[in-house]
Amino acid sequence: MTGAFAYLIWTSTRNRLLSQLRKLRNPRYAAAFVVGIVYFWFFFFRRSVQGTGPMSPLLGHTSEILAPLLVVLTVSWTWLFGTSLSALAFSEAEVSMLFPAPVSRRGLVAYKLARAQSAILISSLIYVVLLRRGGTTLDGLLRALALWTFFSMLSLHRLGVALIRAATLDRRSAVARRNWAPILLFGAIVVTIVGALGRARSRFAAAVDAPALLRTVVDVLSTPPASIALYPFHAALAPVFSQAPAAWAIAMLPALALLALHTWWVLSANVAFEEAAAEASTAQAKRLEAFRARRGNRAAPKPKSAARSIPLGTTGRPEVAIAWKNALWMMRTGHVRGLVLPSAIALLCAFGFAGRAGPAETIVAGVSTVLAVILLVTGPLSMRNDLRGDMLHLSMLKTLPLRGSQIVLAEIGSSAAPMAASQYFLLVAAILALSFATGVSPVPVAARFGILAGAPFALLALNAAMFTILNGTAVLFPAWVKLSTAGEGGFEATGQSVLTTAGTVLVLVLLLVIPGIVGLLAFAALRPSLGPAIAVAGTLGGLALLVETSLMIRGLGRAFERAEP
Repeated sequence: MTGAFAYLIWTSTRNRLLSQLRKLRNPRYAAAFVVGIVYFWFFFFRRSVQGTGPMSPLLGHTSEILAPLLVVLTVSWTWLFGTSLSALAFSEAEVSMLFPAPVSRRGLVAYKLARAQSAILISSLIYVVLLRRGGTTLDGLLRALALWTFFSMLSLHRLGVALIRAATLDRRSAVARRNWAPILLFGAIVVTIVGALGRARSRFAAAVDAPALLRTVVDVLSTPPASIALYPFHAALAPVFSQAPAAWAIAMLPALALLALHTWWVLSANVAFEEAAAEASTAQAKRLEAFRARRGNRAAPKPKSAARSIPLGTTGRPEVAIAWKNALWMMRTGHVRGLVLPSAIALLCAFGFAGRAGPAETIVAGVSTVLAVILLVTGPLSMRNDLRGDMLHLSMLKTLPLRGSQIVLAEIGSSAAPMAASQYFLLVAAILALSFATGVSPVPVAARFGILAGAPFALLALNAAMFTILNGTAVLFPAWVKLSTAGEGGFEATGQSVLTTAGTVLVLVLLLVIPGIVGLLAFAALRPSLGPAIAVAGTLGGLALLVETSLMIRGLGRAFERAEP
């Protein structure tokens, strides 16, 4: 049976690679693949392969102390609050062919572990390349072995927890009665760490800035009792952070012992997991289909969200129905939550730290501003409930009693407005955090009011321009935009995103020339009054960009009317 499993794994991997290579005959796929390779090489692998530059900061002492904490939180969560059975999931073909076959449960588990090795090896190599700067080839090889040991251990632990849960579902199993022991153990570990951090609250209050706060956390976790509670997790990760072969060899001994213990635990757990594995396989297939739908611009709503709706009047402007459809898509696919939660959390943090911690308010202001900028760049790329998906239903859209420009405007406006609102409230949170912070603020009071007054028009115009450019690509070049639910993965998907982002930014920069000149002239004219100058510059610049965007929407409307299904 081992030979059959090896043949199955090898053949599946080979066929997957061949199917990816055959796609290179498609010009769009080939171009995106080349751009993706260049992107990864230039930004991640170039300096790492050359071995130039300083050692990665991720291999420093701070990361060595904090990484075990992240691992213990993740592992403890699975034990204390339960975990999904996804670790037991097989493909639909594997369920149909292997489960009825004369294969033991231990054989199925061993096959599952062997199939996971390809992903573990790829992940280890990627992390080695990213962390290799300043090291030698031997360092990279030793770190690859350390990362393989750690990722294999995590995979085994995840599978072991899933087996325990499968046994728990079968109340007749004796394994279910032993489930309380690891829960108590990991609960005690979490309580020990939280208690150590709680006893050091006076040191946290004395920290004057973020680096001092981080140093205090590292000091607490490096001393007993927190260091004792974290020791098993530190031992699993210690070889990754070893800077010399001798230290690596010593650190690998306990790590390999933990790996052997996990292997024995998983392979000796002879529990009835077939029914749970079949259910997990079905759930995994549904998640994979939903993921492909999201990557193909058509995020699938959750079943429980199908009953959610928004009342729509029987009379009114017909383009409102398109905005209504897009609003339902946002609500049922969770995009509303994704737009509301960041600004809501930022506002709560701004009010929560008001007048209590100056460094915390500064951090809240900085993070809120960065999130607003990130959302401005990546938001229009991710929220695709517009013509990038609706072009698939061109025949239906052409039956609507609307001009092409009305359809384009409704599609763009219903996406740009909520995106701009989310970014604006993030800026409001940043301004409030700076206002509540103790000490001298780097942003004058007049400038804050000017930003709050001028940002609405500027953000709405920027988002409208971004969505117009992206929708224009779908209307003018539909063959180069992923409209179907079958999205590619790997380097070509990254390359497609890079091409789309680069093209969008280039066109946006050209569009901003005239609005930028208008805003600079307005700011120069009112410069003695800083607040009004910023407000007027942002408003006039935004209005100029909106005028340009409206002209683009009219042109896209005519192109949409000429498009054929």
